[in-house]
Amino acid sequence: MVRILLVDDEPDILEILTGYVEEFADEVITASNGQEALALVEKQEVTVIITDISMPKMNGLDLLKTLKERGVMAPVIIVTGFGDKDAISKAWKLGAYDFLDKPIMEDKLRFVIKSALLMGYDYNQSQKSKNLGDGEKLKTVSISMDEKLYDNIIEKCKLDKVSINTVVLHAVKNQIES
Repeated sequence: MVRILLVDDEPDILEILTGYVEEFADEVITASNGQEALALVEKQEVTVIITDISMPKMNGLDLLKTLKERGVMAPVIIVTGFGDKDAISKAWKLGAYDFLDKPIMEDKLRFVIKSALLMGYDYNQSQKSKNLGDGEKLKTVSISMDEKLYDNIIEKCKLDKVSINTVVLHAVKNQIES
C-alpha cells in the first residue's frame, strides 16, 4: 500500500498538497505538526513524507532528525517558504530526500513524488537484507520485494516495468555499496 504523509500547519496547504499527490497514493494522511506526524508514523508505515520546515510544537527539521533516529526509511521531502540556506544544509545532513520551495510547482512535486516513491520502495526493501552477508544481499532484496506494492507504484506513477526495474536495481545496488 502506498501511503503518503503530508505535514503542514496550514490547512489550505495540506488540501492543495493532497490534491497534487492523491493520484500516487492509496492513502494520503495529514498532520499539522511534527508531533502528530510521529504519532501517525508509529501506528502505520508510510512510503513518503512531505513536511513543512516551519511549524509549531515540532518543526520539520526536528521531525526529520527524530524519524532518522527511529529508523524510519521513508524518503522525507522538505517544503520551505523561506529558502533558508542554513536550514536546507542542515536538512541535507540529516538525510532529507529533496526540497520544494513555496509556492509549490505541481510539475516539480509530481517528479519528486515519483522519484521518492521508487526510492522509498527500494529503501524499505533493501533494509530487510541489511544484516545478511555481502554475497546474499542483492539476491535477498530481489526475492523479498512485495509485488503488489511494486505493481501499485508502477501504476500510480505511470511507469513501465523496464524503467522501474532499472531505477530500483540501481538504487538497490547503491544501498548495498554504501
